[in-house]
Amino acid sequence: MVNHKQRILDTLKARLVHEKSQPSLKRSQRAQYVAAINWLCRYAPKQSLKNIDQVKGELEAFYHLCAVSDWTCAHQLVFAPTTDSETEELHERLFNWGYYREQQQLYTSLLHKIDREVDLVCLNGLGSLHDVLGDALQALNYHQQSLALAQTVGNAQAEATALGNLGNAYLSLGHPERSLKLYQQHLEKARIAGNRRSVGIALGNLGNVYRILEDYERAIDCIQQRLAVAREVRDRHGEGDAYGNLGSVYALQGRLEEALLLQQQAIAIAQEIGNRLGECRAYGNLGLVHQAFGDQIRAIECFKSTLKIARAIEDQEGQRLAILQLGTLCQQLDRYEAAIEYQQQALGWVSDPIRTGSLMLNLGTAYRELGQISEAIALYKKLVAMAGQMSNDTLEQRSFKMLGYYCLAAMA
Repeated sequence: MVNHKQRILDTLKARLVHEKSQPSLKRSQRAQYVAAINWLCRYAPKQSLKNIDQVKGELEAFYHLCAVSDWTCAHQLVFAPTTDSETEELHERLFNWGYYREQQQLYTSLLHKIDREVDLVCLNGLGSLHDVLGDALQALNYHQQSLALAQTVGNAQAEATALGNLGNAYLSLGHPERSLKLYQQHLEKARIAGNRRSVGIALGNLGNVYRILEDYERAIDCIQQRLAVAREVRDRHGEGDAYGNLGSVYALQGRLEEALLLQQQAIAIAQEIGNRLGECRAYGNLGLVHQAFGDQIRAIECFKSTLKIARAIEDQEGQRLAILQLGTLCQQLDRYEAAIEYQQQALGWVSDPIRTGSLMLNLGTAYRELGQISEAIALYKKLVAMAGQMSNDTLEQRSFKMLGYYCLAAMA
């Protein structure tokens, strides 16, 4: 059976053969077609630890086709499975591998170039990757465009997907109640459309938001349904997510042994299918479980794994979690130099004054323990100044001001 890449190759070669008899391209345009063909024919990935090398030939060919505005072939190349045995399309695989910038380039290149159905995929994809990259407002904008377009063209499944993704964006912005309503709409429309995979995604999102709202029984019910649907449709990605989310709820209920096993299963599946974001989040969840057990050493190992992956794929949430937890754990183990390094980074990841004040207190303690008195005094003075800028007569404002003055007096 001729695979998809071979069909595109045949199309491109036929175009050049036709060009010989009826020239219509400039020399520079012909060169772009030749380059695309060469990348598809001659590129053979060497043994590499980078997933991106497996599809470099297709990506380079895509860029050359875009250079001559051959949007049809460019679209066919990346909106297709990477091999005959896979159902995951190349642009989707880039997301699972964590190559968000490369995926962004594909979507922005194809947006408004093919048809409105392709635009729906591009808008949803752009929204999802911006959410992971920490730009929830931009994600919201793309998903709102996607929802409006889906309603215009009457694509019920795309509408369901857009509703769910809007819920994700609002959750990132700190509005779980609004997310809950959107996830419920997603579930209803996915059921009407008869898309079981989409039903599973909606159930998983509902379970996640119920966990955040501390309705643990409903969270467990939704996630268990998510797991059943994922197994039914053979969705390993969804199965791994369900294990991780269920483990997070069990951990909050104090069912730590069960939570530990579930997070380990989530990591194993993420590694099996190459889901870098899933692996990153599962390591973070496993670190929290070890932390709850009081096993600080294993927790640190997990958060270091989280941080390494999160930095590689630019996952903002993963980086924030890992840096904050590593700072706390290193401080608890009297590893003050490491604690200072992580907590200084953490100050750039927090915006609320309560968390900032707590970090400044911890940093001051670490500096003091290392004998770096001037640095500690400077931090405590900043803490007092920050407390003076907070809302007057709140518990936090009084506490930070008193603690700052106390620490300064103790070091006088």
